[in-house]
Amino acid sequence: MRKLVKGLFWPQRKSTVEIRKVLSKNNTCYVLITCTEASKDGKMEVEMTYGGDPILAAYLVESAQNIIETDIP
Repeated sequence: MRKLVKGLFWPQRKSTVEIRKVLSKNNTCYVLITCTEASKDGKMEVEMTYGGDPILAAYLVESAQNIIETDIP
């Protein structure tokens, strides 16, 4: 099951602070992972934050990884 929080991403771009604020209102737990574009040498900055129970957040990350792995051809 996939879900985008309505109005968070397009057409207007929101900051991660705004996104965390919206996510924390109606969710028991959330995980937000962001990254910058890769530099010429292939490096990128990756940031992860979560709200709520850390065990539930770990479960969300593991479940998301399984979903992504099934989408990779």
